[in-house]
Amino acid sequence: MAFLRRAVLWSVIPLNVLLIAWVWMGRAVFGVEWGWTFIILMMTAVPLLVALLGTTTVLAYRQPARPIRLSAGQAWAQIAVWAAMLAFGLAIVDFDDSGRTESVLSRWFGAGALGASEVVAAVSTGVAAGAWLVLLVLLIRGRRVAR
Repeated sequence: MAFLRRAVLWSVIPLNVLLIAWVWMGRAVFGVEWGWTFIILMMTAVPLLVALLGTTTVLAYRQPARPIRLSAGQAWAQIAVWAAMLAFGLAIVDFDDSGRTESVLSRWFGAGALGASEVVAAVSTGVAAGAWLVLLVLLIRGRRVAR
């Protein structure tokens, strides 16, 4: 468990940056063309994710230096945020002016997966928000306990 906690702390900055890019434009790696969702996410989700994940990143690095900075709960909450962001990137449906809609999941499993993609995107958004709130509370509590 100590290795996991240390690895999560070391991975916070690179994985947060990578997963913000994944949520925003990662679906293009799998051949899904960018549409309006790309623009919408650029103006809404990207700045929000930078602010929220930036806050928890600073708090993570400002945790008291016990043998390991992050507690097990903090590490698992961060992993839950990352997992939800990964799922969201796979499921987010992009659309264009011609009415074409597609997600990575629908690209892999066919157009019938669009409905499931929307459900996965909604659920992963809720999981990410909940996990981030848990992470924030645990990080703030971790700073207070050390005082």
